[in-house]
Amino acid sequence: MNLEPFSTSSDVIPNVRPARLQSIQPRMFTAQQAATYVGYKSTDILRRIPVTPVSLASNGDAAPRWDRVALDQWLDGLGGIGVASSQATDLEADFAAWEAGNGH
Repeated sequence: MNLEPFSTSSDVIPNVRPARLQSIQPRMFTAQQAATYVGYKSTDILRRIPVTPVSLASNGDAAPRWDRVALDQWLDGLGGIGVASSQATDLEADFAAWEAGNGH
């Protein structure tokens, strides 16, 4: 068995990306991606969450995008991660009230 590392370009398999490149996740989500990311099929949820979408176009004509990190911070707050417990309770109560009023 040959245990030598690949040493020439002919040893490399073409069109295969390194694992670190295959695992890159987008930072900015479309409305549907953002809704799916937070666990909903409908984009209606995006009207209720306190994450403001941004336009990536300099002229503002691009479709809005939601920042994954901002969504994570909001979700962390719902679970009480990184926020005072009273603030987390308020967020949870607000979100539960929204869900109840929207058939979820």
